[in-house]
Amino acid sequence: MDYTKTSLKEIYSEKLPLFNRACINIKEALNIFLKDEDISFLTISSRVKDFKSFYEKIDRKSYENPFEENEDFCGIRVVLYYLKDVEKVNDIIKNEFNIQNDEDKADKLEVNEFGYRSHHFIIKIKDKWLVTPNYRGLGDIKIEIQVRTVLMHAWAEIEHKLGYKNKDQVPKSLKRKLFVISAKLEEADEQFQDLKININNYKDELIVKATKSGRFHSNEFDLNAFQALLDYYFPDHEKHSMMTNELFNQIKKEELSLEEVINYAEKIKPMSQVIDNMIFGEKSNLKTIQSNLLQYAIDAFYPKETQRKPSEGRKRIIKEIQKLSG
Repeated sequence: MDYTKTSLKEIYSEKLPLFNRACINIKEALNIFLKDEDISFLTISSRVKDFKSFYEKIDRKSYENPFEENEDFCGIRVVLYYLKDVEKVNDIIKNEFNIQNDEDKADKLEVNEFGYRSHHFIIKIKDKWLVTPNYRGLGDIKIEIQVRTVLMHAWAEIEHKLGYKNKDQVPKSLKRKLFVISAKLEEADEQFQDLKININNYKDELIVKATKSGRFHSNEFDLNAFQALLDYYFPDHEKHSMMTNELFNQIKKEELSLEEVINYAEKIKPMSQVIDNMIFGEKSNLKTIQSNLLQYAIDAFYPKETQRKPSEGRKRIIKEIQKLSG
């Protein structure tokens, strides 16, 4: 079919609501999938290719059937913190969508080269999703999903600002410098992954030792040890990193020792179910956040006056904790 710019724009305008809906829904679906798997991410962003970019691409790529050949009307980018999470998200995408194309851009690099690294998918929505109102009519829409780490993203953004599309465009005098920078970022990605593994191993070792001895102990009182303490005493309760950070800083500010905090955790642990029932009701399955449980213990048993002003509801729970402790 021969297209004019006017006819292309008319068809594009007709399809635009579908592109927008595809972007919104797939972005939200990925958000849910990652949270369900407890995968931290920096951003999940989306964009719909505007008509100007689409028209320029038709000319550049010599498309004969542009609405079929162009595969990134809807583009979604997932930016993660760790390399292992890239693998996890790739698996989620492969399981949840119909994969039209799957490409690791790093595979294009020679063993002695460094450069753009990112995993790109072209996907379509599975038929079983298309019966729901949100996805109805989106079966033919191709969607590009890019998955990368923060450092991969940093390289891509800076490389884009420099204006280089491939290594042949780079002056020889600058190639080595760019390759060195890229190599350092790739190495840093691996080191951050190793660091995460080491931190998790450190916390796991503390919990294993506590399980064997029946009481938590650590030679250092740092944030990771504090999280391990919470995981040991309240394993069935939800984590909340921001609240854990705030409580840790408060404990350090008030100069509480690790041994004092352990004593409070020991005291509050047998009462955790009672506190859950007081807050959420006996028929609820909801549980108090880990750091909140310990905060109740500190409010109930810490002998010094603090700057915290508990609400009336919190005061009631604190009194009940003090009563139960005898």
